[in-house]
Amino acid sequence: MAGLGSISSGVSLLTSCSSSICALRFNAILREKFPGGFACILDVGVGTGLSLPMYRDDVKVVGIDISVEMLEKARSRIAQNAITQVESILEMDAQDMAFADNSFDSVVAMYAVSVVPDLNRMFDEVHRVCKPGGEFVLVNHFGSGNYFVQLFESALTPFSAAFGFHPNLDCVEIAQLTGMELLEARAVNAFGYWTLMRFRNHG
Repeated sequence: MAGLGSISSGVSLLTSCSSSICALRFNAILREKFPGGFACILDVGVGTGLSLPMYRDDVKVVGIDISVEMLEKARSRIAQNAITQVESILEMDAQDMAFADNSFDSVVAMYAVSVVPDLNRMFDEVHRVCKPGGEFVLVNHFGSGNYFVQLFESALTPFSAAFGFHPNLDCVEIAQLTGMELLEARAVNAFGYWTLMRFRNHG
């Protein structure tokens, strides 16, 4: 169990570090796409709200997650840090969202695709709620082509159910499943363990 705890802590540290890098990149994207400021962003799988303080203060963010416990932590984080850009935090399934069509300028999903049972349904919903011309930014770990990293991922696989992290998703397959135009894909930490993929939704 100690080994599992160490692995989980390591994943959490990687997640925290890459969230900061992802936020810098996403904020740059927002500045480019919305130079005048306001944009409405949907954060899918917001979890404990780790990403929320990193959004620009001139956007409005709606976060959703299926975990009530995580949402409670996110709300505490919002209150403790006086995060004013968050409009609402809602319990909601990413595979069946309650929002109207074309509700958001951009959609973000950090570390969510590894834990969603039906990615086709999730991507269909992202496509539906994101405005035509809007962007979908996905951050996740994908299976590595490096032999030694593959060994590490194979070692993690037996523990994936315990900490909800699946280390061997295929980025090409995920890109095809979104049904959107891939604009960029880049590593977003020093280890290249997390990848940011940016898509345009053509509506």
